[in-house]
Amino acid sequence: MKKYLYEIKHLILLNVVCDLLATIALANIPYLTKKLFDSIGSGDEAYLGILILIYIGCNVLNLGLSYMENLLNFKLGIAFEVSLKKDFFRTITNYSYKRFSAKDVGEYIYN
Repeated sequence: MKKYLYEIKHLILLNVVCDLLATIALANIPYLTKKLFDSIGSGDEAYLGILILIYIGCNVLNLGLSYMENLLNFKLGIAFEVSLKKDFFRTITNYSYKRFSAKDVGEYIYN
């Protein structure tokens, strides 16, 4: 199992980084919402504009990183499965004819 996880370690690390950054962006949204409501009556339009831009940026960053994380999860599953199938195929093709014919084809498919 370690072999298969080692082969996809860069995807796992990238997935964790995307998740961490998306969580940070999402965690800032309630704070920014409070700051937006608090600054509405202050009359400082420049500060309000900056807060709106940061708020939109955090939302876009969260959405983008969440999407990337979902793509990475999909790629992780495929890479893991392909690696397992390659080893299984390599093992089966290295069997001698006598050992391979000892079982029915259905036993190889359903095991």
